[in-house]
Order: sequence, then C-alpha cells, then structure tokens
Amino acid sequence: SFESNGEFLDGFLKNAGYFRIDNGKTTPALSRFETKNLEDFTNLRGDSEAMKFALKPYYADNPASQKIIDAKAAEITKGLTDPYEKANAIFDWVTYNVAYAYEGNYSSDPIEVLNLKKAVCVGYTNLTNALLRSVGIPALFTKGAAGHSSKSMYNHGWTTAFIDQRPIFIDSTWGYWNTYENGKFNWKDYNSPSWFDASLHKFSETHN
Repeated sequence: SFESNGEFLDGFLKNAGYFRIDNGKTTPALSRFETKNLEDFTNLRGDSEAMKFALKPYYADNPASQKIIDAKAAEITKGLTDPYEKANAIFDWVTYNVAYAYEGNYSSDPIEVLNLKKAVCVGYTNLTNALLRSVGIPALFTKGAAGHSSKSMYNHGWTTAFIDQRPIFIDSTWGYWNTYENGKFNWKDYNSPSWFDASLHKFSETHN
C-alpha cells in the first residue's frame, strides 16, 4: 500500500506483497529503489575476468595474514561442501561474533575485526568478503546508502556474492544484534537471517 503522497509505508506492512491503488486501478508496486537497483544488478559482470577479481584473496600480498583468514574460513565451513551453505555459515558466524561499534576504537581490517570483535559496516563487509573469497566464493564490496526512510539514509556498504554465478545480496551489518557501547559488549544469541540472500524487492525497500 502507498500513502497518497507516494511515500513508502514502514512498519507491519514491510514484508507484505505490495500494490498500488490509483483511481480504482490496482498495479504491482516496486520498492523505493527497485528500478535503479535492478538496473545495476542486471549490469553486473559475470565473466571469468570479473570473477577472478572477485576471488582475489583479501591479503594477496600478505601470506601470513591470509593464512589466518583461511584457517578461520575453514573452521566456519567445516563439513560443508555446498557454496550456498558455506556462504550462509559465514554470514551467521560474522553476525554472531562481531558487535556493532557504537563507540570506541574499531577497524575495517578483517583480522583486526576478528581480534577486536567489533566493527561498523566496512569492517563487517570486509571480513565477510575475505572469508567468502577464502572458500572460493566471489565477493564484492558494494557501496551505497541505506535507511528506513528518506530522512534517515546514510552511507553504507554490503556484500554482493556469486553462488554458482548467481549474484546475491548479503548484509552482515544489518544481520547483527550484538553491540558495543558504554564500554562493554552486549552479545545476543540470535541474528537477522533475512539479510542473507535478501530478495531484490526486500533489499530495495531500504538499500540503494
């Protein structure tokens, strides 16, 4: 449903199927950024050169650091053979084990994120991408903006990964519930799984 001024309705309708009624005519309704996101999504390259770039180890020039990432990725995905399950396991691990840093020191470097156990979106995404690439899943850092209303959009970054050449959205930052504030960690035993492989329609409600 849309209000008369065309603004998107938040709240309990957020996961519903959307339509618009205009002068008695009912038509499917796109999410706020769906047209632009679909255009960008459609233009993603999937050729071998692009995939090679998206698979480059995060620490390609630092074997010692890459060994740490490889060991953690192997630990997280132990016993898994399906790339989709590996990607999901990495998303779960990052969202369960990294707290959002509302204050204090934080880093965007994956190994420092592992050590500090706190980050903002750049650190969440870089760690996710480093782990994905380590297990052979192409992953890119996507820059954009996100927010639940036109007045609360902010710079943001997330992962575009490729599973069997299918690009998927992964937002480890929005998947978190752990926080670091007032000088202490607040750990939760749950995350928001809907931000792993979110549909274009859902993603476009909040991400541009």
